[in-house]
Amino acid sequence: MPILGKNRRLRDFNYIKLFLIALVWSLTTAFIPATLANLPWISVVLISVERFLFFIAITIPFDIRDANIDKQIQVKTLAHLFDKTNNLRLAILSLTISILFIVALYLRASISFSSMTGLILIYVCIGILIHRSKDIESDYYYTGVLDGTMILSYLAVLAASLF
Repeated sequence: MPILGKNRRLRDFNYIKLFLIALVWSLTTAFIPATLANLPWISVVLISVERFLFFIAITIPFDIRDANIDKQIQVKTLAHLFDKTNNLRLAILSLTISILFIVALYLRASISFSSMTGLILIYVCIGILIHRSKDIESDYYYTGVLDGTMILSYLAVLAASLF
C-alpha cells in the first residue's frame, strides 16, 4: 500500500524488503508474545533476535527467486548484491547464528532441553531446504515448503515438549 506518497511503498526502497519482512514477523511472533508473557527482558531480546534471524534465513530464497521481478520494478535487494550461492550461504549463516541464540535461550533456562533439541534438528532440516531452493523455482516449494517451516518450528517445539 503506497503510504509514502507518489505511489511509493516501503518495499520500494532498496535493500529494505527482506528486513521489513523479518522485522514484522519477529515482532508479531516473538517480541510481542514474549513481552506479554512477562519474560525477562534478556529472554525477550534473545527470542526476538533468534526469530529475526530465522525469518531472514527463510526469506533470502524468496529474494533470490524474485530478483528479476524486483529488477524490473527497479528495486535492489540482497539478491542483486551477491550471487545466488553467496545469498544462500548468508541464509545458512543466519540460520546457524539463530541456532546459537537457541542454545543461549536454553543456557538461560528460557527453553527446555527438548525444545532446544527439537528446534536445532528442525533448523538443520530447514538449512537443507534452503540449500535445495537453489535448484527449485516452483511456487509450491516456496509458499508451501519454505513458508511452512514457520509451522514446522512450532510443531518441533510441540513434539519435543511431549518427551
